[in-house]
Amino acid sequence: ESNLGCGMSHIARLNLVIDALEASPYYQRYKGADHLWYLGGWELTTAGIGILPYFPVRREILHHMTVLRYSDRRVRLAGTQPHDDREPFRWNGQVSPVFEVVADGRQIAPWWKQGQDHRCTVNVPHRSNPAIVKHHPTIAQRQTKLEDWEQARPYLFNFVGVGDDYPYITGQREGVQRLVQRWHKTAELLPPDKIFNVNKRLAPDEFAASMAKSRFCIVIRGDEPSRTRFYDALSAGCIPIDIEDGFRDFGAGYNRMMHNYDAFTLSIPESHWLVHAPSALMHALTMPRNELRHMHASLMEVRPKLLF
Repeated sequence: ESNLGCGMSHIARLNLVIDALEASPYYQRYKGADHLWYLGGWELTTAGIGILPYFPVRREILHHMTVLRYSDRRVRLAGTQPHDDREPFRWNGQVSPVFEVVADGRQIAPWWKQGQDHRCTVNVPHRSNPAIVKHHPTIAQRQTKLEDWEQARPYLFNFVGVGDDYPYITGQREGVQRLVQRWHKTAELLPPDKIFNVNKRLAPDEFAASMAKSRFCIVIRGDEPSRTRFYDALSAGCIPIDIEDGFRDFGAGYNRMMHNYDAFTLSIPESHWLVHAPSALMHALTMPRNELRHMHASLMEVRPKLLF
């Protein structure tokens, strides 16, 4: 209650949101059963604001509506579970720590065993970077054919990093930097006029222009599998080369229901990349013409479905 922001307490802010929701005719129609409330925090009921759970009041309102970005924590909604929010996971009646996911405080290195705090990114639909949106009319009107798309994009590969200026969670910096450094060593072997390679933050318009001039965009994971850079690439009409483990399982929106990500994404396991990154990029360099044409067409088709 004492956590203040926007001039009011956390609970007061939640009540304002839920009041507006309950008053909506769309909610009243089916009590929210035909709408989704997308929550970016991984602990729907136990993410602490001080000692409070994130939704300490009126959770039953969200019963039919909630979709979690991270579903690695059991969802406890009022009236749906017999036990307290912090009840340990039980298997055959016995407390089992095997499937328990805990907060970052234990400093478990693999991201898939770490509870994730609220993130500034979401899965889908993803809001396009406003600087990249400026390029959308050109992409839609002049790059629907493969040959036109290629002519507009002189760079074969694009990578824009953040250097060391990023607050990775515990245990993640070293692993990410190994992946990034492997790219830089590989980039030294490529014709410099065919790559856009920068390891620092760029001004938004410069960043957007670089991606809009590139055919393949290198997407290296950060401290968790869902990356805004993946959606930046889609928005810019650039085929993502996804270098990370776990994106399909944890970060790819609608993966099991709607889209074949292989149709518009090249995926490289981290183990392959770390052993020999140049060979991992060979598929992009030597891709048969008909396959590239299919990837380009799939990319153009999927962009409006995963972006807004």
